[in-house]
Amino acid sequence: MRFTSFFFFLIMAVALTGCNNGGTEADAEESIGLEYTFENNGQEFEIIHVYQLYDAFYEEGLKGEEATASYTSSILDQVADKCYKDGEFEQNAEYVLAPPKNRIAAQDNLKRMDSQKINASIKESLTKSSDELPIEGSKTTVCVFPTDNNAPATFVTAGVGKLVVLFDRNTTNKILKAGVANKYHHSYWVDNHYNGETFTVLDKLVIEGKGTLFQKLVYPDINAAPVDEDYNKDLWSRIEGDLANEDDKKAQEIFKGGRNGLPSQYGYSESYKMLQSFMNANEGATIEDWTAATSEEILEAHKANYN
Repeated sequence: MRFTSFFFFLIMAVALTGCNNGGTEADAEESIGLEYTFENNGQEFEIIHVYQLYDAFYEEGLKGEEATASYTSSILDQVADKCYKDGEFEQNAEYVLAPPKNRIAAQDNLKRMDSQKINASIKESLTKSSDELPIEGSKTTVCVFPTDNNAPATFVTAGVGKLVVLFDRNTTNKILKAGVANKYHHSYWVDNHYNGETFTVLDKLVIEGKGTLFQKLVYPDINAAPVDEDYNKDLWSRIEGDLANEDDKKAQEIFKGGRNGLPSQYGYSESYKMLQSFMNANEGATIEDWTAATSEEILEAHKANYN
């Protein structure tokens, strides 16, 4: 009888352990490897956790040309075709073409990178974005790289369906969600409205504003890009003369602010307000409508705030 009772207790203990660790099997099933794929609304999505390849690279302890050669063969050659190669704006991903210069900073970021949380955030963002703006039959790939906190941007569109996340010390789950939604729209714009033309400062502001407007439609409660609701004529006059120029450096100065008397992040705030102005002047405009609107149409609506 004692043996029977013990055996019954043992079975129950194992069963309960299995339930509490339903845990363990579920976690094993959800283990995130290098590539993760899913579908939504007739669209294919792939998330490539490129950062998972970096530990092995750093363990080699190589330097100089040997390190660059190993980095190319062990990391870039595995992901380049899907992540950025032959994209319309392949140059936007230039940062990833060489190992991060500050190895310690990059490894610190690697320690913070939780594959399940990163995957869940990106998957949610792509799902919500494709619910808001479905692109049936398309494929979108998001590639996540670590940085040494010196990348010129944290989210870039390398081309249609090729989005790159450059994870740094400031990256959070909320920022991941908002940034991916922003670049999802950029990819849609490139696919439907880009004809190989070069961009003026105005064009760059408008494109970014469109991405931010979409991002805020998908995630209205995430304040990834603070907006100054005031229309300051003095600040506007400092950039108005540059809008028609094709000047990447000037565009970046306006976006970042901090020079020529511009507040920090001035361009990001102003670019979103430009789209708000267009929406206010065109009540009922759909996502497709304001995405297709020209830079000149959006500027015309925005200038009314400064008359």
